[in-house]
Amino acid sequence: MRKEQYKTALKSQSKVGVIYRKKLIRKKLFNFFGKKLFFLFFGIFLLVLLAYFLIKNKENSLEDVKVEGKTYVIDPPKLKKIDISSIEEEVLSEGNEAVDKVIKKPYVLKYKVKKGETLSSILGSKGVSFKEVHNLTTSLKKILKSKKSIKIFPTQNLEFKIGKNDEILFFKFDLDKTSFVTCKRNPSNEAFIIKKHIRPTKNVKHTVSGVINSSFAEAANVKNVPYDIVDDLVDLYGSRIIFHKDFRKGDKFKLVYEQEELEDKTPLPGAKLKMALLTVNSKEWVAIGFKGTDKRERFFNKKGELIGNTFLRYPLRFSRISSVFTDSRLHPITKRRTPHYGVDFAAPRGTPIRAAADGVVLFAGRKGANGIMIKLKHGPRYKTAYCHLSRISKGIRKNVRVKRGQVIGKVGSTGRSTGPHLHYAFYDRNKYVDPLKVKLPLSEELNKGTSIPKKYLSESLKILRAND
Repeated sequence: MRKEQYKTALKSQSKVGVIYRKKLIRKKLFNFFGKKLFFLFFGIFLLVLLAYFLIKNKENSLEDVKVEGKTYVIDPPKLKKIDISSIEEEVLSEGNEAVDKVIKKPYVLKYKVKKGETLSSILGSKGVSFKEVHNLTTSLKKILKSKKSIKIFPTQNLEFKIGKNDEILFFKFDLDKTSFVTCKRNPSNEAFIIKKHIRPTKNVKHTVSGVINSSFAEAANVKNVPYDIVDDLVDLYGSRIIFHKDFRKGDKFKLVYEQEELEDKTPLPGAKLKMALLTVNSKEWVAIGFKGTDKRERFFNKKGELIGNTFLRYPLRFSRISSVFTDSRLHPITKRRTPHYGVDFAAPRGTPIRAAADGVVLFAGRKGANGIMIKLKHGPRYKTAYCHLSRISKGIRKNVRVKRGQVIGKVGSTGRSTGPHLHYAFYDRNKYVDPLKVKLPLSEELNKGTSIPKKYLSESLKILRAND
């Protein structure tokens, strides 16, 4: 009985062992051949896909183009010099730039400059030689009296005509909004005939009225009031009106200003304020401009009294205050509480800095933690300082006289600074005072030649108070 049980057990064990060995063999075979087969089929699939695209590309690589009854075969890869996507508009002699390039016909292109491009890189991409580009830029420097290379800027429109031998036949570009330059090759030699053209402009008077909903700046922007006009108003009323605080919802303004415009009505910078009526908390603030016998324009209130200050309230245009005058401030670099006797104006690097008033330069140079600094003296009582500049304007040095509003330097981040800004300090009898709160000195005394005539004053008031 025991022998039979032992034999049965051996048979069952042998069967289990066989089954296990078979499974193990199948698994090994699958692991070996299965992966090989997978990669084999995947490789075949990629080869078929690649062959398909190669055949399709070959079919499209050659195109037949008919010009004047003849057929030309064009190979696009050979025409990579011509960046069709960058051409905003084409004016071609035979209607197709690629055909004209192959059969060597002159073509005219209008090109919009992209970021990072130079005149040399643009013309070079069109097949123009370096010698030809150098010849053009050298001629431009002589005519424009510039020692530096000709600068172009993104979105600027260029127009040029390329000849049969990739030579420049004609070139046109804008210097600014009011002028442009044309360069035409002289047929008799390699020189260029270069001319500077001035676009006609006209002086347009604008009258704008508005109501404050949230802020004066927003209301002025809605009415497309130029920034120059807003800045003039801030300079006029800087010690009387705080523009970002005093205006309330429902307050009104009326402005009269002049601005140069092109023939297509494109406005140019440099708008000039002529009259203004601001209603702030039911109080009228009037400013009427009048040019006296000395050819200098001054502004007067509704009583004919001179308004404006000897000092500008802000040495920068269109900036924001990042740090105010205080006896205790946590310094962003030293991490210690120290007095901050001045006002910081955050502005992009290179923003022009204006002299707050007429004065004499006491110091202009680098001074420790202040970085590049300028200090001005305005008579026996007042002084101003401008710190962390990136550069000092040409001609600004010790003992040189400056005028109110004159650009004396550019915003930077020199010295102990965390970013581009202007630190502006104001001294009254050699003591620090808050530049935003100090009572600014009034303008000069008037005489008969500089006072506003009563008739002109009354007529101006009628214009300001008239209903539009």
